[in-house]
Amino acid sequence: MFYMHLALTKYEAVCMIQKNYKGDIKVFDQIEAEALEMADMISQAIVMQFLICFRSRVPGYRTIWNLKSRSILH
Repeated sequence: MFYMHLALTKYEAVCMIQKNYKGDIKVFDQIEAEALEMADMISQAIVMQFLICFRSRVPGYRTIWNLKSRSILH
């Protein structure tokens, strides 16, 4: 995933240098989607690694990590 992001970023730079602005805009949208996926994956890994920090101490209280909306549901 990271290497794909780097390849897209490199292609974006080439588009900018060659003044291919339509291609630049198209690849930027792909870069943004890739970055959001990486952020979700990294966030999920952090929550899993430090799960005790993300759980509430109140009995019966549940916290659910919602990846689609990038928010925590209570």
